[in-house]
Amino acid sequence: MYYSERSLYLSEQHTWETAMSVADLFFSTKGRIGRGKWWAGVIALGVLNTAVTLILFKVLGWNMVSRIVYGAWSLAMLYPAYCVLAKRFQDRDERPILAQIAIAVAAVQVVLTVLALTNPFEPNMLGNVVSIVQGILGLVFLVMLGCLRGTVGDNRFGPDPLPAAPYGTQQPIPTK
Repeated sequence: MYYSERSLYLSEQHTWETAMSVADLFFSTKGRIGRGKWWAGVIALGVLNTAVTLILFKVLGWNMVSRIVYGAWSLAMLYPAYCVLAKRFQDRDERPILAQIAIAVAAVQVVLTVLALTNPFEPNMLGNVVSIVQGILGLVFLVMLGCLRGTVGDNRFGPDPLPAAPYGTQQPIPTK
């Protein structure tokens, strides 16, 4: 099959734009993202974090070295998680204060695990309390960020991430 220079250029440009959008998704708090990108980001971070954590504890076991490596990895993952959450809150025209609270709770959980005050393999009361708080925040995020539509049209955080409906089709009903 023959490819012209223009089609090759467009495919390279598309690859570059995709790479930049992935970098923006995980390492920038500016702008807005829709539910689809939020779900993609949350699933990607969850799968990556779970895989690394399982491999880490399978290879190293439960000891001080594995807890320190786990802590460093988990703390490094908090910023990309915050970026994904913040942009989705901004799509709903809300400040990302709940995202900041969730990141703080996750950081507390990581520190407690590194200090061996909680153990994911042998739950205790302190670990259960942190898990309950994380579960409640997770349910709130599931509904607010994963199910509800963002602000229709531009808001103070940027343009609507969803394209406008074509002329003659049904427009979404504004929520405000």
